[in-house]
Amino acid sequence: MDNLAFYTTFAPVFLSGLVVGASAAYILFRRKNRVTEDVLSEYHEENFEFPDPGDECRLVMCIRNDLKMQKGKVAAQCGHAAVAAHVMCQTMSNSLMPQLANEILKQVEIQYETDQKFSDESLRTLHSFYGEVLVRALDLMEDGKFSLYQTPKGLRKLQTVKGKTEEYSFFTNINYCPCPAEMDVLFWAELTDIKTVHSVLKAINFKEYASIRIMDEGLKVTIEEMKCVQTSTYIPSNVFSRYEVQSKDEEVATFRISLKVLTECLNIFGDDGGPSLKLIYKHEGAPLSLVLTHSEENITADCEIRTLEAEELAELSLADECTLNNIVVNANQFVSLLTELDSSSDIFELLTSSEEPYFRISSIGNTAEYQMDISKNSDMVVIFRCTTICSSQYKFAYIKQLIKVMQLANKVSISTGENGLLGLQLIINTENDKQMYVEYYVTALLTDDD
Repeated sequence: MDNLAFYTTFAPVFLSGLVVGASAAYILFRRKNRVTEDVLSEYHEENFEFPDPGDECRLVMCIRNDLKMQKGKVAAQCGHAAVAAHVMCQTMSNSLMPQLANEILKQVEIQYETDQKFSDESLRTLHSFYGEVLVRALDLMEDGKFSLYQTPKGLRKLQTVKGKTEEYSFFTNINYCPCPAEMDVLFWAELTDIKTVHSVLKAINFKEYASIRIMDEGLKVTIEEMKCVQTSTYIPSNVFSRYEVQSKDEEVATFRISLKVLTECLNIFGDDGGPSLKLIYKHEGAPLSLVLTHSEENITADCEIRTLEAEELAELSLADECTLNNIVVNANQFVSLLTELDSSSDIFELLTSSEEPYFRISSIGNTAEYQMDISKNSDMVVIFRCTTICSSQYKFAYIKQLIKVMQLANKVSISTGENGLLGLQLIINTENDKQMYVEYYVTALLTDDD
């Protein structure tokens, strides 16, 4: 009876509670799933719809729970993915920005021709590409005075724009806009004072053509004569006020150019004006563009020099080729000694030794021979590192042609190598307290073993 009374009293209450609990759990479960689906739908819509191309993009990472990776492993994999995505975006940006900019400019041009005004949407899109450059351009449009100059047949055109305080010149065949959207060029450099660079290139103008090598660390201008003489001028990137290359390779481009034409272009304003220089090389086979601006007058010269395919040159290095003896001397004093030798002589002889006479230069002609001995303790000698006796003869004409550029140098490093190879390195200070270098290699006529 007692058991019957228990089931009769408590069973209905227990069953009622069980039904209520199950119903509540089911309602809460459905509500939770619905909230999660709503949040996910809003999340996907927010991250994958960008009506304004100027909006930032967001990186979404999906992690598979079934792989059961630990937290450290998940963090590492997400880090690799983020870095890879960043590198990919940078690569795509560098290659696509110019094309996108051109397409947008075409669309804006069509819209302007139709409506005779810029729409707000067009201005926002242009600003996302050009930034503050667009703001300055719009100011010029409102307040500037435009003038167009061209030759009778229209082969050359020049447009000038005068603002309140500045005047700009635009050329139809060259674009040097600093906007990232227009940087579709291999090489871009700016030099505020070209006096030293022009003087050095003019002094080494022994041959008609020179090879120019564009590298990450700077420019190298090389001329070679009959595989007997090689002259290389190094202009490090820090000499330039701006130096940019759009390539991941150490050597960006190599081409030949008329050295005479290059030096004439650099001297287009003569000795006055102290012009600044912009160098632009767009792609392989393109001309080398030079834009020179007079420092005092509002004059800009635009030059293009045809480039040719580079010839194969011998790869020489002082550190590898000239390792026997090395002497560093004051450039001006060394030039004075060279000019005292007999200029009509055909042969120049150089002797370096760890013992007396230490350092001897001689000129040998048909009728006379002149020689000068320099002590290792001479005021002219800065560094003396000689471990053996080395004596070789060279064509004096090859040595004399370097005197002009030696007059621009501060120091001359003289190194000798096996088989009599002579290497001279000239250290030249520029106007901005930087250094550029000239390396000169000459093969010997005779050696001690001959």
